[in-house]
Amino acid sequence: MEPRLENGQQNTQMKSLEEDIMINKDIILVNGLRYMKNLIGKLLNIFIIHCYITFHGCYQNGYRYGNWKYFYYMTTLMGCGHFDENGIKQGKWIELFKNFWGFFNRVQYSSCQITEEGEYKNGKRIGFWNIIDQNKIISGGIYNEKGIKNGIWTELHDNFSCFCEISYQGQYKQGIKVGQWKTIYDERHIGGGSYDEKGMRNGIWTDMDENFDRNLQSTFYLYTQNYENGQKKGKMIKQQFERKL
Repeated sequence: MEPRLENGQQNTQMKSLEEDIMINKDIILVNGLRYMKNLIGKLLNIFIIHCYITFHGCYQNGYRYGNWKYFYYMTTLMGCGHFDENGIKQGKWIELFKNFWGFFNRVQYSSCQITEEGEYKNGKRIGFWNIIDQNKIISGGIYNEKGIKNGIWTELHDNFSCFCEISYQGQYKQGIKVGQWKTIYDERHIGGGSYDEKGMRNGIWTDMDENFDRNLQSTFYLYTQNYENGQKKGKMIKQQFERKL
């Protein structure tokens, strides 16, 4: 029997694409949606986060099993991968960037439809992972056999989108940021600083506004601050920078 929605309401406050599944007797609660219990069979989970993502796949003995697919607006395949019999990710995966979203109004269509592509081994990311935007590699790096970031990486701002095209370039050493890191915006090196061997900020750092949005002039500022062993020292300097046209 296919699982069906029963007296449930959409949870429009979700900030993550991760699911929180709780099983109570004959009902499965999935992010506020109520489904009839049927662990061996398909379970459809719908999120509304300025977008419309559905997760399609099977459960076996309470675990996700086999091939799962992630669809955007029920039609466009955006991600996929395989779970083993213990519900652990294995092999090649395409996953959604944590800030994945899309929004349309009468004026414009805006989105952050970014995916991350690479390999899992026993639930851990290994090898090279690419971050993809419209079939173009825009960032990425390497995970070692323990699933820890290592070597040169380009990472995206947590709120990366068409409104916040900020990335960071630098080096990881056994999961710790070390050495010089650059902040990139509009293909310009616009900020950054240096980490010591313990991953602590040291010396002069220049950061962008943490809530940067290209449509908000009030966020077009750089903040320069001295650090010692990760602690701020002295006076912070605030300065405006040229807006991207």
